[in-house]
Amino acid sequence: MSEPWLTKRELATQLRISVRTVERLKLPAMQVGGQNRYLRSEVEHYLRTGPKDRPNNVVPFPGPRGRFDGMSAFRRNGTGPYVSKFQMRGKVHWTPGGPWETKRQAEEAERRYRDHLHDRRTDQTCASFAERWLEEWPRPAASTRRSYSDAAKRFADHFGPTPLGDVERLSARAWALTVPRGISRVIGIMFEDARNIGLVESIPFSRLRLPATEKTGTITSPTMDEYRALLESCTVLGGYGPEFKAMIQFSAWTGVRAGELQALEWDDVHGETIEISKARKRDGTVGPPKNGKARTIVFLPPAQGLDDVPRRSDSFVFHSPRGTPLVQGSHHYAWRTVRAAAGLSKTRWHDLRHFTATQLLEMGLSHFDVSVQLGHEDGGALVMSRYGHPSQDAARDRLLAAFSFDGQLVARVVARVGLRRTDKPPDGGFDHYSRFPKMA
Repeated sequence: MSEPWLTKRELATQLRISVRTVERLKLPAMQVGGQNRYLRSEVEHYLRTGPKDRPNNVVPFPGPRGRFDGMSAFRRNGTGPYVSKFQMRGKVHWTPGGPWETKRQAEEAERRYRDHLHDRRTDQTCASFAERWLEEWPRPAASTRRSYSDAAKRFADHFGPTPLGDVERLSARAWALTVPRGISRVIGIMFEDARNIGLVESIPFSRLRLPATEKTGTITSPTMDEYRALLESCTVLGGYGPEFKAMIQFSAWTGVRAGELQALEWDDVHGETIEISKARKRDGTVGPPKNGKARTIVFLPPAQGLDDVPRRSDSFVFHSPRGTPLVQGSHHYAWRTVRAAAGLSKTRWHDLRHFTATQLLEMGLSHFDVSVQLGHEDGGALVMSRYGHPSQDAARDRLLAAFSFDGQLVARVVARVGLRRTDKPPDGGFDHYSRFPKMA
């Protein structure tokens, strides 16, 4: 059987070279179907033992072990100083330190860089480094350590014996699509630590552009009517109802997290401000807030319903129905009862933080102002992208109200946008404006 004639792309795929390399060879070709086609045997022979006048910008053909038989130093565009690039373990590397005046200097630099990359190659597998990472990079919070341990275990179960440096982006993304988004984010942090100590060269779990999960896409803020329904439904708790109603009211208008609410003490409340310096963890212990930093928030008037909260022997503000300090279990047991009575069985306690952000934005506060109240340190970016759910109808009403031309607002709008009255109807309103350049 005669040898088939292959296109440039077919040759590039089979021989692991670029299409441009085939073009640079300028070998005899056969026109088949309007395309140049070549014999693979001729291309292989030329790449391995080609004539002495082979162009300097042709990368030599890789040998059977996957390493190049020669150096790949070349001149850009065939002129000027030399640069070097090569392929190792499926990745293209440019030799640093160039360009060089001679080809010999470029080849020596490439040889040293090859040896450097080979020495950096780690023998650690995904499973062994996941275990090492949990031991050598422990997180301070117990809850964080548990979630990181779960993520590392799921990663090790899937990738197990795979060398850590051989995890590719395609396989990383395929696995990330099968696990919760938080798992893949944790593994991205693990690979970042591995890169920082030189075990890997890249982070295959970064910028995967995963589609939003259903949970992320359907987050909504409780409406004002739903908020009132929650307050009214606290009666199902009997004598504990007034205190739990104060919890909902306090959280909905301060934006504190559940753990911060459970650890709040009377000494933290100072008139118009509240100090948030502690948070109760899932195991019941009290530690620093989520980001580890204390903050001062405003005690807004709608949140000031603590008169219905009885003071007990300890320093905490809120307690369980039995009078013990509030923890996650007793807190969420009462919350599930109240939200079921209100017909809002899918509403989370954390959604009250979204309610806070939404209501403050509706009042005209900036995203930065809201981020300060919620304890974010990103200047309002997270509020803008995730926490705020302002009403578009309310936004349109505010736009109309801004140009309703009542009282002093007329003068401010006219002065700002450069409008002049051209006609004054009998009722004293303005029915026509025209733009004009401001006069000196």
